[in-house]
Amino acid sequence: MQGPKTSTTTSQDNNVTLVLVIVVLVFTVCQAPALATQLMWSLLSDVARDCGGLQYYFGRISNLLVVVNSAANFPVYLFFNTRFRLVLGQMLGYAAAAAADVTVRMCAPLVQLSVPRA
Repeated sequence: MQGPKTSTTTSQDNNVTLVLVIVVLVFTVCQAPALATQLMWSLLSDVARDCGGLQYYFGRISNLLVVVNSAANFPVYLFFNTRFRLVLGQMLGYAAAAAADVTVRMCAPLVQLSVPRA
């Protein structure tokens, strides 16, 4: 039988739940227009598909949202998942930032080059 969860474990579980809810919401918002576009393709006349028609512009917006959905997960994980930031920081060589549990400072150089002076 397991004892009560520690506050750290509960916090990590809540963090993962929050990230999952956000990812599902982003997916739903970005993919729903694609489904609507497919339905419109079957139901509307060919005139609606012409430039200037309803489906012409709606289809373009739908395609843009599908692309946004494919790129949105990285920022969601970066901003809302502490463990993801820690692991990413360690992989990129920001051990001090990762150990301190702060947002990874992406502007610091990975390698410092020394330039010889003339």
